[in-house]
Amino acid sequence: MNKLKRIIAALAAAATVSALSVGAFAVDYNHYEFDLSPKSGSYAFSPAAEKQDNASYAMARCTDGNVTSTRYVNLSIYKKNTYITSNCVADPVPVTSVGEPEDNYQINYNVTRGAGSTNYLCASTGYYAASVKGRWDP
Repeated sequence: MNKLKRIIAALAAAATVSALSVGAFAVDYNHYEFDLSPKSGSYAFSPAAEKQDNASYAMARCTDGNVTSTRYVNLSIYKKNTYITSNCVADPVPVTSVGEPEDNYQINYNVTRGAGSTNYLCASTGYYAASVKGRWDP
């Protein structure tokens, strides 16, 4: 009987931890959609997006596109949709694959951006044109 109680207690504990873990690690990327197709050596901006929190990073879930290890985009965030250094508020992150569960990209702000601030996701390319689409949470 003691052994049965321990097993039940262990299962209950595992179920509780599992339920809490799903809530803690489930991230909602449904706030804003993006579909960016910069030409070779160029850039493209998403529509304006309002930041909902005070986190020091944004998350982008890339679901489709034609990126590879040589045909990639760098995702960054700008405070205005003008491609000049003073408007860039986040370090660029290379996107080389899309559509897989691990294709969640964290983009770290290099300045403080609080809730309510307006932000633009920017995709820039190198030698090759590329496209990427998905959802992001500034």
